[in-house]
Amino acid sequence: MPRSNKDKVPCHYVRQGTWPHAVLDDDAPVSAHRCQELAQNLARAMARAGHTLRPLAAISGVAHSTIARLLQGQVLPDIGTLARLEDALGIPLWPTFRDSARSAPNPVRGRETTTGIRDGIPIEVESGYLPDALLDFAWRGKFDA
Repeated sequence: MPRSNKDKVPCHYVRQGTWPHAVLDDDAPVSAHRCQELAQNLARAMARAGHTLRPLAAISGVAHSTIARLLQGQVLPDIGTLARLEDALGIPLWPTFRDSARSAPNPVRGRETTTGIRDGIPIEVESGYLPDALLDFAWRGKFDA
């Protein structure tokens, strides 16, 4: 399947570690981050349901080789594949915007860790990420950058 924006397969962006729990390159596109979360979610869902590749393939209608490639980060999934897997497992697998916004870098700025206080609790924040309150505000369409 053709990839959007000439993104490489997600596992191409592994800097350190083993997919899907690896640290990705700083310049990894958002698709790589989302597919990493998808692979983690799929592996957890399969373990909870007690499914291996072939039984999940049989109930989902997705080829076992495609499921394996998703788990290994060797393919960007299409919407039909994702829908069939979610339906077969009975849970959402694709990371939500809110979940993913915390893990994917903001391409506009570099990452810097700073400390701050939120609700009276010391926290560390990376500058490449939007805080929850700003995400909520932006998501409602009230933020104009």
